[in-house]
Amino acid sequence: MNKIVSVLICSFNASDTIWNTLSSVLNQTYKNIEVLILDNNSKDNTVELIKSFNDKRIKLFKSKKNLWPYWGLNYLLERAKWKYIAIQDHDDLRCSHKLEKQIDILENNPQYIGSWTWQIEYYSKQRKWIITNLKWGKTNFVPHTSLLFRNWKYRYDKKNDFLWDAFFELKILTKWKKNLYSIPEVLLLHYNKESWTNYSDQRFSLNKANYKRFFSIYKNNLRIIIIYLLFFFFYVIWGVKLKNKVNKIILGYIHKELTFDELLRYDENTKELMQYYL
Repeated sequence: MNKIVSVLICSFNASDTIWNTLSSVLNQTYKNIEVLILDNNSKDNTVELIKSFNDKRIKLFKSKKNLWPYWGLNYLLERAKWKYIAIQDHDDLRCSHKLEKQIDILENNPQYIGSWTWQIEYYSKQRKWIITNLKWGKTNFVPHTSLLFRNWKYRYDKKNDFLWDAFFELKILTKWKKNLYSIPEVLLLHYNKESWTNYSDQRFSLNKANYKRFFSIYKNNLRIIIIYLLFFFFYVIWGVKLKNKVNKIILGYIHKELTFDELLRYDENTKELMQYYL
């Protein structure tokens, strides 16, 4: 396999995590990559740490103001010229063979537009470790942090600041077709620093624009609309337990909470990921 992958990272005040994150990217068994990083005007030494790698595969761009993450991803997408796009948060970790496995799926299965892997979710504020997986292989919506997809000039919608991931995956990337493949292995650790909710959740408010956006995304699936009408305006407030129940009903996600020591023994992939925390 000699197809080049563009790994996209938006960084901001990531000095506590960026070294491990970049190490896990650069140490991939699949070496033919470029790492495009947009630093959103960090006030700590994030940029200095990135430069210290001295790796020609890294291309660093610096913004004079803090662009929102999805605006930043669009900036990097404009500069990504290769066949595949891999999304990477500035505080997430990859198993060394993650990219290789994802690319292998897409190279040998042209019917899929992207792939995802099971992952560990770490919530630092609550000190919780949770494995998130899907009980089937084909889907049209996955946790965005592990996504790798074909570079067919997709861009994130900037008209609203809510449900970016869902809008991108369901309306732009897959167009509701189940052409994302879930690899049944834990190959990513996703770090949640502040709370149970993601970036879009934290920016949610009850207004007409968000109502319209929600129904424009899910109008083709009455089952999702009915379930979310029951739970949608509560799970942001009530936390991960109710949110996980909603995701399990709608998307088939399965969440399993484990201790740090249990993850070290779970399998070789989780052991590799947890080594960064030892």
